[in-house]
Amino acid sequence: RTTLRWSSMDRSSSANLVYGTCSNRERDIFQRSDLQFPGPLAEGNPVRIPPDCFVHVMDTNKKIARVLLGPQNYTLLACEQVVFGPKKLIDLGDSWFCIIQNPVVKNGDTVEHDENGAVKLRFGATEVRKGRMAPFPLYPGEKLEGGLGHFTVVRAETGLVLRAKIDIVEDSLGLPTKRIANQEWLLPGPATYFPTDYVEIVRVLLAIVLVQGESLHLEAEQAHSDAEGVSRVVGEQWLYEVRGAPL
Repeated sequence: RTTLRWSSMDRSSSANLVYGTCSNRERDIFQRSDLQFPGPLAEGNPVRIPPDCFVHVMDTNKKIARVLLGPQNYTLLACEQVVFGPKKLIDLGDSWFCIIQNPVVKNGDTVEHDENGAVKLRFGATEVRKGRMAPFPLYPGEKLEGGLGHFTVVRAETGLVLRAKIDIVEDSLGLPTKRIANQEWLLPGPATYFPTDYVEIVRVLLAIVLVQGESLHLEAEQAHSDAEGVSRVVGEQWLYEVRGAPL
């Protein structure tokens, strides 16, 4: 006979963690009941973590969770329970990115822990992870914002107007450039835009091609260097008359 130990954990999540600890009839009774179950039915039963998957295991005495990677069969201690997973590792391709909320603190490639063994988090921060990298798990406290997304491809004769959310140094144009909060700049195509935590896309612009007898009367909305490298101040007006070149 199996002794059941109940807690307030979600029943559907708990049922997925029960492996070989009760009969099909007992399992059916459990799944159709209002009882809730924390994990394996009996102490010493293994949790099976499939390949390329991970789980979060919590020490109920210390209230600290840690990550376990598959493939493995892990035998829970009396003070442990699975609180998340099994879930697939996040695998990014060459043109994919994702945004992680509350990312872990790292020293190089090493995740930092506090004196109690819990991972350190940058609460309230977000981190963009992009491009080809090794599949990775979510650590306890991290969250995947939205889902996986593609990089933005800027086509020829188009451009992205970007705006800094805070004072930053960014390299969207290929060189580290200091930007102040709410400053806007143009990323001309063709290019690939890699999203960052502190820059937003304002709009997409189409190039204007001038023909013979045409010119543009322009006015600077902010201090900047124009398409010909001339410094302009706010409110300055000038004519642009370069023939055939997209602006």
